[in-house]
Amino acid sequence: MKIKSILINNFRSFPEVTDATKPTRLEDFSILVGKNNSGKSNFFRAIRFFYLSEDYRSGVAEEDFHVGKNGRADELWVEITFGDLSDEEIQALKTKKYLLPGNLMTVRRTAVRKEVDKKARGTFLNAYMMENGKLRLSPTKFLGWDSVGLSEVGDILHIPTVKSLPDELKGAQQSGAIFAKMMKEIIEPAVLQMKSFNELQEQLQELERELRGSAQQSQAVGIPNTLSEIESELSAALSDWETVVKIKFSGIPASDIVSRVADVKVKEGVMPETSPDSMGHGPQRYLLFAMIRLWAKVEKFREALKKKEKPQEARL
Repeated sequence: MKIKSILINNFRSFPEVTDATKPTRLEDFSILVGKNNSGKSNFFRAIRFFYLSEDYRSGVAEEDFHVGKNGRADELWVEITFGDLSDEEIQALKTKKYLLPGNLMTVRRTAVRKEVDKKARGTFLNAYMMENGKLRLSPTKFLGWDSVGLSEVGDILHIPTVKSLPDELKGAQQSGAIFAKMMKEIIEPAVLQMKSFNELQEQLQELERELRGSAQQSQAVGIPNTLSEIESELSAALSDWETVVKIKFSGIPASDIVSRVADVKVKEGVMPETSPDSMGHGPQRYLLFAMIRLWAKVEKFREALKKKEKPQEARL
């Protein structure tokens, strides 16, 4: 599935759509060119709004609604048309009547100003469908739940013009970091199959048992220094509610293992290993995109395996 075109209505600098408005068509590689303040950034903001990514996870702001001759718009929406659908996607959309001529799918995300509709909460997705040979926007939410609808339209990765490589190399401390995403998709499945990972989980449970200790051990030093003693102290504080506190080690998720422990270093020539942010901006950006390409290559390989086809060399 790929984005084929985007139509933006009453979003920031984009005015209301008219019969003369044409959607912006996208190819596998597209470049957006324009003068300062011509709306380039707002175009990408509109895509992020559609996917509810980054600053749009909590909804839209008042300034997201376009201001025209008649004042601020009451409603905004962004429509994205998807193509290059897989056989499975085509069959699923055909069953739900969302498949359009040319094996396309068009989905719209709408937001209404709360000042206009006090009951307006967040945003919602609708999809176009064919009915009696005519194209119409379904009045019901796309696939029922917003999270379900979003799961069917893929995901996007936004790389701002200025990007901090150290931020993108962070692990679990920043779940959206590119390095953490790459490691999760590539390494985590392998970690789950490793004997050493299972042994590590067992050792963690053994550590919990040792830390639990006994009341005699903690009393010997006069202060709580075992899990058992801490549990007793906290439970005593909640005794009026007949509540007992238990402290458990829940194990370490495979994603935390690869993202928290892994640390990226670089070695330039005869220089000692150092942090990648010591490199120039050019190598830093190349490293960032290399991680994205590797991530995409693995995803394409896995998609080919799902289709039980012979995987071809993945290229961007």
